[in-house]
Amino acid sequence: MRRCMFVFLVFFSANLNCALAQLKSAPSRAPTELFASCLQSSPSASEKVKRPNGLLLGTHWPVDSGEEQSGDRTWWIAQIGAEIQIREIPNLLIPRKDGFWIAGTKEIKKQCYFESYIWTAPLGTSPKSYTPDISDCHDEEIKRDILFVGNNQLAVEEFQSSTGASYGESTQYYVSTLEHLNWNSSENKTVQISDVLGPEGTLAFDNALNAMGEAKDENIDCGKIDASPSDWAIRREKGRWLLKGSGSRGGHVCDGYFGTEFDIKMKPPKNLVGYDELPTGWPKIEKAFPDARDAFESPNQDFAIVIVGRELVVCRLANGEIGTVAIRRPLHENEYAVMAQWALGDNVARWDKQVRESQKLRAK
Repeated sequence: MRRCMFVFLVFFSANLNCALAQLKSAPSRAPTELFASCLQSSPSASEKVKRPNGLLLGTHWPVDSGEEQSGDRTWWIAQIGAEIQIREIPNLLIPRKDGFWIAGTKEIKKQCYFESYIWTAPLGTSPKSYTPDISDCHDEEIKRDILFVGNNQLAVEEFQSSTGASYGESTQYYVSTLEHLNWNSSENKTVQISDVLGPEGTLAFDNALNAMGEAKDENIDCGKIDASPSDWAIRREKGRWLLKGSGSRGGHVCDGYFGTEFDIKMKPPKNLVGYDELPTGWPKIEKAFPDARDAFESPNQDFAIVIVGRELVVCRLANGEIGTVAIRRPLHENEYAVMAQWALGDNVARWDKQVRESQKLRAK
């Protein structure tokens, strides 16, 4: 009996001391709440509640997608409670430190001229107007497609062709900041890979470029790729953000229509691309969806988003396995992901509110 009483007093004294210590550091909380937190300081795994997750998934489709013009949209996919919801809004809704921004592509068509350009602006403000100098009619096409959008940078694939007196075609990658897109002047595309990824980025770029070596096509000596550290981009491939470089060997015979692309063997850091993990693994995604082109998985591993052919598919996950399909939405031909911004915990409700408000503005 005395031993039982002694154990009880030790247990009571330890928890009382814990409550008093927390009371001193947080006097605004009720003592009963503090006492309970001491007794339950180490909850079991089954008692932990998973935080809600939500994804702002931005997609883009180029002109060659069976459409008259390119386009962009944002899908808001979130699991709040037991339900998974999806909402669609036009353009790209980008969360930043100074609030939400929007971005998109627009086209200028004249009789002898075509140009698509990229615009950005803080949400609620009008983007700056862009008028190219096309006083003279010349057969030229400049097409820009978004490859990646992050909190501070975006990556672009630019294709130029001229069918007039000076015939030529070229494709290149470049990265710009959201504030300074520099679509009108090639000399202003000054975001070097080192500006974003530091010396390691430059080293990875140089190593990738040197690894390409020289190439030949039949009897033509194509030589080495001509590329600079500003000729790089971020793009999706089978569930991952990857770094790519682009350059030219000197013509269509050696480069083809889209130039020469090469892999930069460096994993994009989290501060650039955000959460980019696929714990389930691409083989399981591809087994469940043989036509899968891309995939994303929520940080709490409750659901996955898969781009399958011309569909956006949202399915549940359970113990690392692909579960039932919850949502399907149609996509344009060749529509692909360019942005993946994840919200966790309380941010899910805030972003959900912003998306709903953006939908209302669109409806008006």
